[in-house]
Amino acid sequence: QVFDMMDSDLNGSLDRDEILDGVKNNKKVKHFLKNCGHEDLQFLMEPERLEVSLKAIDEDGDGQVGLMEWEHAIRRALNRKLRAAEKRREELRRKKIEKAPLRELREFLIRMNDRFKERCKAEGTVSTLRGNWERMFNEIDDDGSGRIDYGEFN
Repeated sequence: QVFDMMDSDLNGSLDRDEILDGVKNNKKVKHFLKNCGHEDLQFLMEPERLEVSLKAIDEDGDGQVGLMEWEHAIRRALNRKLRAAEKRREELRRKKIEKAPLRELREFLIRMNDRFKERCKAEGTVSTLRGNWERMFNEIDDDGSGRIDYGEFN
């Protein structure tokens, strides 16, 4: 959508003048570029960095930014944002783990152990502490990573 707003001659590519005009005269273009998360796209708004940004986005070096080149830049920006969001989520998970009270963990494990004893009894199998722990671990470890993360535990 932003690409189309700047492509004033409708030829499917953006030249320097179209980008400058979009950055100067279109609030939606400015807002998008400011918040997109991709330095090369953000630098299109800074005249002293415009040429370097254009070269970085213009993958085929023809002096224009085609739709595919624009979309590649957008995808790179989105991937950066997704990686940053995942990093923030992981940090939040770690903080929750650090704050998780041991009493809750102990109570949870006791409930799980009791549940497995009941299941073994219903299935007619033998309930052993080691077997229950292995079953419990495998039941909690949703992603099969061999680790129990806070999200799986909760």
